[in-house]
Amino acid sequence: MRYWFDTEFDERDRVIHLISIGILAEDGREYYAVNAEYDEQLANPWLQANVLPFLADQVRVPRAQLREEVLAFLNPAPSEIWAYFGEYDWVVLRQLVGHMIDWPPGWPLSHRNLAQWRDQLGVSALPQQPPDTLHHALEDARWCHTAWQHLTQRAA
Repeated sequence: MRYWFDTEFDERDRVIHLISIGILAEDGREYYAVNAEYDEQLANPWLQANVLPFLADQVRVPRAQLREEVLAFLNPAPSEIWAYFGEYDWVVLRQLVGHMIDWPPGWPLSHRNLAQWRDQLGVSALPQQPPDTLHHALEDARWCHTAWQHLTQRAA
C-alpha cells in the first residue's frame, strides 16, 4: 500500500514541532489531524500567515492519540511513503511513531521524495496546486498523490 503525506511543523530551538499531518492512502482513505499540544502562541509570522488560518475550525488531538491514529491508519503496512521535499516531514513522522526500535515491522525506513524523482526523470514542472490550499497538510498530501500520478505517467 502506498501513502502520500505532508505535515505542517514549526522548527524552533533545534526541535521540529508537529502542527498537523495529512495522509492519503492508495485505497482512497484520508487522515488529517491537528496536534493539540502545539502552542500556536509561539508560531513565527510565516506560520501565523500561512498555516494557522487552516487550523481555525479543526479539532485538536492529543499527541499520544494522534500517534495511535496514525499507526492505525497506516494499515496495511506501507510499501512506499511519498512526500514532496519531505525530509523534515519524515523526521516529524519518525518522531511521532517513536524510537527506532518502535518502528513498525515491514515499514520502509525512508520516504520516497517526489522532488528527487522529478529531477531523475527530467520533468521540469509538476501540476500546480491551488494557491488557497497550500500549507494545509491534507491538501498537500492530496497534491503529492497528483504529482506522483503525473510522474508515473512520465516514467512509463
